Amino acid sequence: MILRKISLHNFRQFYGTQVVDIAPPGKKNVTLIHAENGVGKTTLLNAVLWTFFEDVTKRFEQRDKIINFEAEAEGVTVASVEVEFEAQDSIYVAVREMRETRAGYRKFSFDVIKIKPNGTRSAPLPYPERFVHSVIPRKMAQYFFFDGEQAEAFSSETNYKEVGAAIRDILGCLLLETAKGDLEYLAKNYDKDLGDLEGEELIREKEASIAKLHATVDGRLKEIAEATTDIDSLASQIETVTEGLRKAQESAALQAERSHKEDSLKECESQVKETESEITHWIATNSTAIVAERLTNQALDFVNAEAIRGRIPSPYNEEFVDNLLKAQRCICDRDLEPGGDPWRAVQTLLKSAANAEAMNRVVRVRSRVAQLREARDDAPHLLRGFQDRLASLATRRSDLQQAIESIGLKLDALPNAELQQREQARKGLEARLKKLELKRVEDQTLNDADRRDIDRLRSEVDALAVKNELAQKLVVRRDACTQTAERLSGILSHYEQEARTEIQAEVNKILAKVARKDYSLEIGANFELRLMYSNGRPAPKSGGENQLMSLAFIAALVQFAQKRSEDRANALFIPATVAPLILDSPFGQLDDKYREDTASFVPQMAPQVVLLVSSSQGKSEVIDALHAKIGAEYVLVAENRVAKGEKKQDFLTINGRRQATTLFNCGRDMTRIEKVQP
Repeated sequence: MILRKISLHNFRQFYGTQVVDIAPPGKKNVTLIHAENGVGKTTLLNAVLWTFFEDVTKRFEQRDKIINFEAEAEGVTVASVEVEFEAQDSIYVAVREMRETRAGYRKFSFDVIKIKPNGTRSAPLPYPERFVHSVIPRKMAQYFFFDGEQAEAFSSETNYKEVGAAIRDILGCLLLETAKGDLEYLAKNYDKDLGDLEGEELIREKEASIAKLHATVDGRLKEIAEATTDIDSLASQIETVTEGLRKAQESAALQAERSHKEDSLKECESQVKETESEITHWIATNSTAIVAERLTNQALDFVNAEAIRGRIPSPYNEEFVDNLLKAQRCICDRDLEPGGDPWRAVQTLLKSAANAEAMNRVVRVRSRVAQLREARDDAPHLLRGFQDRLASLATRRSDLQQAIESIGLKLDALPNAELQQREQARKGLEARLKKLELKRVEDQTLNDADRRDIDRLRSEVDALAVKNELAQKLVVRRDACTQTAERLSGILSHYEQEARTEIQAEVNKILAKVARKDYSLEIGANFELRLMYSNGRPAPKSGGENQLMSLAFIAALVQFAQKRSEDRANALFIPATVAPLILDSPFGQLDDKYREDTASFVPQMAPQVVLLVSSSQGKSEVIDALHAKIGAEYVLVAENRVAKGEKKQDFLTINGRRQATTLFNCGRDMTRIEKVQP
């Protein structure tokens, strides 16, 4: 979607017809609109939202007052907004109109009209809402038409559902999620149909059990979802309370000491697990030597006995005797004539001589027996060493636990009542958190067991259905639905993880450039946004940091959408949306440095960017950072009937020229859109 023009007709502050031409995509893709507070910045943002979706942002006050007051006083009963845009290689104009009847009723109309190449307008399209939704889905609009002053709430810890929804919408997951839900629903219906078969009592009994298990699993899933929400909220509260304790002067030392001992306790627990693992390994490697004492003694006695009897090993080696006979000379240097008595005497030695294989076997037996005996002798010493280390670690763990508890008691005893309340609150929150986490794990474990029972019962139903043709058909259909739903679930999980990873990496690239501290963003498994210090500790966020993180997240989200829109391989997903980004007060809570740094990456956030800024936000440093990217620039001028009197005259300096933004002694109270000349 490419935005071309916004035309307002007697809409809110804007009397008559007021037009904003939007800078096209390219090197100068920024449309910059200057306006002081109360003049019409938020109205412009909401004019687009209202036109496309008949909706407005939360900060849009008196949303029912649509017709300009001056025009209404002159008898005008109609207000409208036209948004001209490009989509699907054609130009369209969306027109929403509000008409007030004589009886005081308000009537709304909405049309989307295609503009022909010659500039004339075609007849309105049928189903205009459906067409707009195909261009930019309603759920995704909030990420493209963004109220910067609401950014703090957007990136708060408890807003993970919004973040998750944003990622799922950008992924185009709605089609798969709907299909998965429908398939699971159909599978349950096929189970019900199986249970309703006449004459199949056993199938009916098993299907009744399956239905009961499904209901139990669904109930636990709701409890798990609620517990997850509460756990995230409690974790945020605990971090807030803990940070307050860290900052409190009276408890700073105690808090630091407790943090150090908690870290030491974690290390001690790790060493305990390591030592227990080593003991397990000792059992695996030394058990043979310990239990084989009798075997080693008997084996060695047998070898020695055989040696005594002259079988193995013999005092003579077979190869040695053969060499004497071949050489025909004894070791005493006497000749050995073949067939003679000395020759036959030496030859008889072959009967008792050991061959090489037998001797090698003896050597191996003796070596292995020696190894077993050595291991048996060393094993108790190794075990005692492990046991001594484990006992020492257990003592250290106990000491650390007592020390941590003691520090907690000291914090309780501090004279500062607020600190005592904070410490008590932290303990209460941690107890609730632990209880919820245990309950969630328990529910997940029970659900896993119930799902296994469902699979087992379905297999039993499959076996019973063999003799019933109708039952067989129902089983095949049910299994097809179940397997397909599981497959879709795996695809969804993979893509969500991929999106989370890519968006997180892109946000961290932005934070590396603009964040004042060494921050990084983590998007949790439940899509909660966490700002982390380099040491892995969660960083409490100020309003400005929340706004910075929200803008960085929106930038990464839009860039991911653009990448997804070019991916034609994933036919299962709804194509991602690429749309202009309209930001109202994007620098509101940022300090001067953050504003300047943020301004440098804002033009890269989308193919088209519309910025609505006040003079306090649009300081020279911000304008300088944006200057090379500005393709269109406007100022909203407030015209007033009243005389100036002692009121302050407001001015802006734009492109070296002084521009009045507030005028007095005018014919009407209204806002005028004035284009800034380059």
